[in-house]
Order: sequence, then structure tokens, then C-alpha cells
Amino acid sequence: YDVEDTVDLSSVADPTSAEFKIALDLAEFSSPIVSTVYIEYSDMEDIKIIYFPKESDGESEDSTLVDGYERKDVIEIYDNFRIYITDTINNNLTDENTDLERAEIIMREMVDKLTLYYPPEDEDSLEEEEMSAEEWEMYQITLVESVSEGNISDWALIELYQFFMTQLNIKSLIVGCQGSYQPQGCETLDDIMKMQGGWAWNVVTVEDDKSYICDLIFEKIYLDDQRKTVEDYEPELKYFGMSDKKRDESFQVYYKRVMFAITPTKTIQVPVCEKNYND
Repeated sequence: YDVEDTVDLSSVADPTSAEFKIALDLAEFSSPIVSTVYIEYSDMEDIKIIYFPKESDGESEDSTLVDGYERKDVIEIYDNFRIYITDTINNNLTDENTDLERAEIIMREMVDKLTLYYPPEDEDSLEEEEMSAEEWEMYQITLVESVSEGNISDWALIELYQFFMTQLNIKSLIVGCQGSYQPQGCETLDDIMKMQGGWAWNVVTVEDDKSYICDLIFEKIYLDDQRKTVEDYEPELKYFGMSDKKRDESFQVYYKRVMFAITPTKTIQVPVCEKNYND
């Protein structure tokens, strides 16, 4: 946060690189800002930070990281991100809102105001041998940068919602699955999802220990499709607060698991979502 280029661990007794890696992983789960840096810690007495590092090119397996942005530019990006998070919370939530109402309001605000990045129609994969300059730039962009620019990828949408829930002290997990998409009568969504065998979404657990599925990507694509004909169409939140049974109506789940569990010896179970929010 202070945009320093070194880490001083002189106050820590005999720190190891293994301990540092665990701390770094935890920090990345807690804040997307941490994911904007590359930290070199092979030498624990000389730990260095590169902010928004970029690979030298996308053509060689031997590509190396190069220095990112200047300090003043990093500070500006971080400030823009913090302002967005703070204003979104302060301008939309009150002390009277329940946790589930807060989760609903934040999801509505995100899908309403953010612009989702849609890859070019002729783009098959980011792993293709030749990648356009635009594709390469989008491949490297971080969540924090994309929020500042207002053009966010589908995966970043999930991560950003997770961060909002963290800031609001609402239990939330990202869940990945294998399954089968069920047509929704939405041309854009049906076209994007027709070949998808895997998917991911957020699960929020609120004060009464009830859990609900929230699929921001489905919701955003559905809204964008509606706005092709009605420009000011409002989010319906069709995919907020779903039960497991309701989830199967849009994406039938064969197998699912919690993503990004930091402790390999401790399995985190996917919460059971028994009821729909509006039931």
C-alpha cells in the first residue's frame, strides 16, 4: 500500500521463504492489490517488489518479468481502486441492511455499472501461438487496473465480488464445478456457454448460516443482452440468492469444489444452499 520497493523483515526472527509464501498467499486471498505485485524472496535478506510487472513478450517460453509502472502511477491506480470500493459501499449501503441485502445491493451495483470485457468473436483461446497486441494486454491486466479502467473480465467480476464481501465481513467462497449448461433463452448467454463444461460462482453465507449462490457473470451477460433492445434495462438479479436446485436449472452441476483453499490438509466443503432467497 505504501508502494515501497523492498520488504524489511529484520524484526522477524529467522523468517523462511516457506513462511513468507504462506503469508503472501493469504494476503493475495485478502486483497487483489497484493496480486498486482511480483515479490522476489529467494533471498530472505533482500526481498524486492515489482509493481504491475509485465512479461517482456508473449512469444517465448523464456519471457522474463520487467519493471512495471512508476511509483506515482501505481499510487494513482491504487487510489482509484480504493475510491471505487469505498464509494460503492458508502453510497449504496446503510447500517440497517442485513448481510444478504448488502450482498444483493453490491451485486446489483456491479452488474449495473461495470463494463464486461467480451473477447473478439474470432478469438479461440489465449493459448494460441499468435496473440494480438490487444489480447496480450488484456491477458496481463490485473483486476485493480481493470476496475480503474471500467472494463472488467468475467473472472475478475467474481474476484471483485469476493473482495467486496471480505470488506463487509460477509462469509463468501468461490466455487468451481464441472457440469452442463442449461439454455436460458438469452441469445448472448446461450452462445457463450454452449461449449462450457466448467463454471465458477460465489457462495455467500449470512448471519443465520444460510448459504446462497450468486452468479455475477450470468447476471451481467443477461443484462447486457437485455440492454441491446432497452438501453436502461434494470438488473433482474435472476442469478442472485440461488439454491443448489435452482443452480441446476441454469448450470447442472456434476462435481464442485471450493477454489483457492490455502491449507492442503484441510478440506473446505462447499456449503449446501437449501433455499432460494425469494422463497
